[in-house]
Amino acid sequence: MLIMAGLVGAVTSASRQGIETRLSSAKMGLVMKKLFRVAIISWLGLCAAHAEDGAAKPSDLIGSWDVQLFFSENAPPSSTRMIVTEVEDGDLAGTFYASPFLEGRVSLFENQVIFTVVTEDRSGSYYTSGRLEDGVIEGQTLSAGRDFLMAWRATASKN
Repeated sequence: MLIMAGLVGAVTSASRQGIETRLSSAKMGLVMKKLFRVAIISWLGLCAAHAEDGAAKPSDLIGSWDVQLFFSENAPPSSTRMIVTEVEDGDLAGTFYASPFLEGRVSLFENQVIFTVVTEDRSGSYYTSGRLEDGVIEGQTLSAGRDFLMAWRATASKN
């Protein structure tokens, strides 16, 4: 927007200085069209760069997440919290269901943040994976020790 305003200001200033008298109106029209194209192309480039800034990134996981656990289609979901404390060089640190991540990896795939973590309790290991898209994480947890696979959904905690 500033580029377009600057170009319009420059053209207006040049017009005041009498440049239009040196150019035929046809040539002035071509100059104006070229300046307009440059302004539009520049503006579109800025919009594209801004859109890329809004793309999902692994650090978007950092924070506290309210998790709804869907153990059964016939029962209401239970809830827990996932807390991601660190994302660095593809590694993920935090807790899920109050158990620390023993292993955690994060990556990008088609503008989605994807991750997997391993936690454990007395019953054994839990293998959890998820995808962050549009501010919502959808995932699943496999418990080898308790023999279940559970879907879950998480949103950023408000507190």
